[in-house]
Amino acid sequence: MKVWLAAALGAFALAGCGGNDTGGASAIGLAPADATGYVELDSSLDSDQWEKVQALLDRFPSKPQLVVELDKQLSEKQLTWDRDVEPALGDTVAAIWLGNKTDEVVVATQPDDEAKLDALLDKLADQANTEYVTGELDGWTLVAEEQSTIDALTSGDGELADDDGYQAALDQLPDERLAFGWVNKRALPANSPKLQFDWLAGAIEARDDGAAATFVERLTGDAANYTSRRIEEAPADTLAFLSFDTKSHSSQTSALAPLTNLLGIRVDQLLADIEGEAGLWVLPAAGFPEVTLVVTTSSPARTESPSTSPPPSPPSTLPSRPATRSPSRSARRRR
Repeated sequence: MKVWLAAALGAFALAGCGGNDTGGASAIGLAPADATGYVELDSSLDSDQWEKVQALLDRFPSKPQLVVELDKQLSEKQLTWDRDVEPALGDTVAAIWLGNKTDEVVVATQPDDEAKLDALLDKLADQANTEYVTGELDGWTLVAEEQSTIDALTSGDGELADDDGYQAALDQLPDERLAFGWVNKRALPANSPKLQFDWLAGAIEARDDGAAATFVERLTGDAANYTSRRIEEAPADTLAFLSFDTKSHSSQTSALAPLTNLLGIRVDQLLADIEGEAGLWVLPAAGFPEVTLVVTTSSPARTESPSTSPPPSPPSTLPSRPATRSPSRSARRRR
């Protein structure tokens, strides 16, 4: 929702108040037992986490440009942090999903100034050509696009906080965090690809030496026993690693079609040729990071000489890297 975006932009733009509070109260007690997702943001700029963010940003010479750019994003919506956003929010902003549609979300906060929140919502509603409704529950102000969504929240039974899956995720996430979120498999639309998980969760935290993102999940079926063999092939300085069973994606070629430009080969052709597990990793490099895809293929010649040619590379004064051929029956493509 727009109010969530405004809060995040304003906080990043003006982080620097500094303090030693631990942040505001959690809104998890508002989420009913059948909620499909929950996201919570520490929006108190006086918290320990935002103090660490400020210290990290101070290390970057480009911080002034970042602040200017984020302030610009707010000003384009005729908003300022001090006048419009900060007094409209409390120390915590939470989003509670009650279904699998984008309009089945309730945002909860404890505004410093209720009138400022009303004014902010009016501005955002005008710009989005929509309407927002508000409600109250246990000292929290609720915001949604439909009154029925708020009614569903306030009349819900039980608490998500008591859910075993939610508690299991929380136990694996850092105690100090800027934001965290949890979602269960019921959040997916009925016609979406069936993913084998009970729940997914993640958190973002600021540390003295940098920022960190933590992701955890509970898998089901075959996915629960999945172990990557390709991870041993990835270099030690890999920035990101992805492993997947190609057979499970063979029926989703239309959704994966945009990868054609990245890989330089038709995805349906690639999936027809490769066998077993595929590994993809990202390495640091000058300019754009280097992406490597490693697969076992039944047609190495066709995979290494795709019918769909990759887009031409821009001129460069740097020497080109020699092509690397993989071991027998494997093909690698780098972009």
